[in-house]
Amino acid sequence: MARVIERFWDDEMGSAVVDRAILAAGIFMLGSALAAAVLPAPADLAAQDQPATLAQDV
Repeated sequence: MARVIERFWDDEMGSAVVDRAILAAGIFMLGSALAAAVLPAPADLAAQDQPATLAQDV
């Protein structure tokens, strides 16, 4: 197992995988920040909901 990790670490393809993973994480975080800025807050959505059940006197 150590040999596989050492070969991966020394191989230039390993750095490409890390670069792509970091790029993908950055794109995901950018999308999350954009969605948080554009979409309404969950508390606002909850305040707009009306109860689905009718109150009944017992």
